Order: sequence, then C-alpha cells, then structure tokens
Amino acid sequence: MPQIDDNARAMAAQCRHYAMWKIDYLGTGLCPSGPDKGFVSARMARSKHVLAFLVYLPGDRVDLVREVLGGFAGIAAEHGLEHDFGFLTPLDLGRRAILEYDYYLDHADPGERGKAARALPALDAWLEEMTRRVPGFVSMKDVFGQGFSRKESFLYRV
Repeated sequence: MPQIDDNARAMAAQCRHYAMWKIDYLGTGLCPSGPDKGFVSARMARSKHVLAFLVYLPGDRVDLVREVLGGFAGIAAEHGLEHDFGFLTPLDLGRRAILEYDYYLDHADPGERGKAARALPALDAWLEEMTRRVPGFVSMKDVFGQGFSRKESFLYRV
C-alpha cells in the first residue's frame, strides 16, 4: 500500500466523494465505493436511465428560470415520468446560463419507454415555442444540430 500523509488521510476520511463513478485505484481504502463506505453517487443515473435536457438562457431572468423548471416538470408529470432539476450554471460573467433538467426512466421497461415516447413530442413543441418567444433561449438540441458551427451564432442571436 502507498504511503499516505496523515493529514491527507484525515481529510479523505471526511470526504463524501460526489462523483459519477468512483474507484479506489490506489487500493488505499481511503476512497472505497458504496453507500456503506460514505460514498454518495451523483444524482445522474443513480437509479434509472436519464434523459438530460440542456438549455441556454439569459442568466439574469429568475422568472424565466422558474418558467423553464415549471415547463419541464409539468410535461414530465403529465406523462408520469420521474424528473428533477439538474443544475443551473452561469456563463459569460452571468449574462448567460446553462440549465439542465433530467427525466428518469427504466429503458428496459416498455411502459416507461412509452411514457417517454409520448412526452418527447410535447417537450419538443414546448422547447420550440420557448425558442421563438424568449430572446436568448436556445435548446442544446438546436446547437448540436448545427454540427461544428461556431456556437456564438446560436447563443448570441440579435
């Protein structure tokens, strides 16, 4: 076993290790996997497959953030999907932000796949309406759909 400084060992013992996956590569026992060892996985795909939806929006519009969260939640609830807010991260000194919202489903369950299949057209129509109505609102699907184009032309429309 590698030599670990006592201070580093004490600090590691306090850590909750939030991460998608965690493996104790060094075999020190400082970072053992599993809830019984104090490891807490990230929210993403903790119990089910996740459909993560990302949107860019003006960073100074709390009303818009609430509207977007309500829109994602409403569509998911209407179709019986588990869902949760992912994150909101400021960009460009707060002028822009990226928001993630997650839908969860068991992709091996035909019933849950059906719920998602029925929810996605409603979600797509809502995202299109938001893009048309709200200056600076851009769905990540629109950015990805443009291939290797420079993102500035989509994120800073005039």
